[in-house]
Amino acid sequence: MDAQPVVDPKILRPVPRFLRAVQHAVTRFGPRPPAGTDFRVYQARPWMHDYSALGLTTDFTKSPSLGEYCVNLARLVLGKGKLTSQGSHDNQKVRDQQILPALDRAFSLHREQYGEVNSFLDTFSNDGFYGFWVADRYKTPQITCVELMHEAVVQGRLMAEVLRKPEVQFICQDVHDMDASAVDIALCMGGLYHITDPDAVVANLRSKAKYLVAHAVTSVLSQDPAYFVTPAPYWHHGCRFSHEYFLAMMQRAGWEIVESGHAMYPAPINEYSSGSSWALCAASKHKA
Repeated sequence: MDAQPVVDPKILRPVPRFLRAVQHAVTRFGPRPPAGTDFRVYQARPWMHDYSALGLTTDFTKSPSLGEYCVNLARLVLGKGKLTSQGSHDNQKVRDQQILPALDRAFSLHREQYGEVNSFLDTFSNDGFYGFWVADRYKTPQITCVELMHEAVVQGRLMAEVLRKPEVQFICQDVHDMDASAVDIALCMGGLYHITDPDAVVANLRSKAKYLVAHAVTSVLSQDPAYFVTPAPYWHHGCRFSHEYFLAMMQRAGWEIVESGHAMYPAPINEYSSGSSWALCAASKHKA
């Protein structure tokens, strides 16, 4: 059999990144924001999260710019899917039914056992929606969002200006490099499946926080608590694991699982990513 050429991923990966950057720039041409929209928010689309719960529109699918219209016309000709500025709003509807009540429960438990919550950490925060939700609902004085993607950090800092929430601070950093400073409540939102060593991050959070609300995309193809694959199927990075592995991972790190659950995403990216798993965990025995 003939030898196959080896393609260096370090050379290959910048190509789609460059194309995405060009596509992103073209969509800025001919803006048509809805009436009453902060133009900065419109220009910063797409937003991963739907901010309607905080009184702000971030879904601009019905208000495409002229550039966005042209890009989608070209994608249609090339047989590619439509570019949307909606982010992950459909799947967020599933996550919010899990995460928001779990955060409410975490704040309630903390007040019962330790008093008021003074610090909140949002890891893998993307644009920081859940940090802003906590700031709006609980007026927590110190909220830190840790996110590796620079573009999402820029969006988050813009949102802090728009929503007038200076207490929500963003750090552009790998979660593995977080310092050892303690926090009252931590949120580990979604990013565990983007890395190859989720156990290490969960264990690190165990040394930092009193309560943890964790979430991950999980595979429903297996119920084996040992099911773990890396890289994730169809990807060159990350991992996938079962809901049972997710729960066992929390316990291995020393977390006590107070509540947990599992749901199905309506629009998963593939068959290995259709589960939405969450857990509310305590670092020590909580009061029933």
